[in-house]
Amino acid sequence: YNDLYNRGSRTLFNIFYVDRPRPFGQAARGPSEARTRLAVVEDAGLYVALRGANLEDMYRGQGRLHREVEAWTRDVVYLRPQVFVLHDRTQVRAADADQWQALHFPRAPVAVPGAPQTRRFEVGQGERYVGTVTTVLPRGNQVRLVDLFNRGKVTRLEVRPGTPGERQRWLTVL
Repeated sequence: YNDLYNRGSRTLFNIFYVDRPRPFGQAARGPSEARTRLAVVEDAGLYVALRGANLEDMYRGQGRLHREVEAWTRDVVYLRPQVFVLHDRTQVRAADADQWQALHFPRAPVAVPGAPQTRRFEVGQGERYVGTVTTVLPRGNQVRLVDLFNRGKVTRLEVRPGTPGERQRWLTVL
């Protein structure tokens, strides 16, 4: 309820998070309050490319100068028929802020060996296999699995940078 109706921290969305201010997460902001927009849409047949710009305007804080999230741009490339690439560029006010990307799944992903400097997870097994998630950036990223609602029905994969910093690049392949 709180995630959908803006009472407290919103944690059920596949977005970028910074654990400041409290409550954290995005706010319900309309077009008159935010410059957030879909800046690029290109359907080239074999792929679709999208860019979300000014996503930082959706974050809590007292005006643009007082938000913890100072900048966020997300590029999504869909390689037909089944691969998504997420590339995010973020900037936060303080390098020591707890920041992470969140991805949610109906079953807990299982860690499997991947390429060097990446984290790879399989989602589902056998007939219930739906694919893999590979986190590439930030370099040396750390991943934590969180059982939302403690019922084994929704698992959040949290990707955190290996090295703190105000600016981060995130790359995830689904």
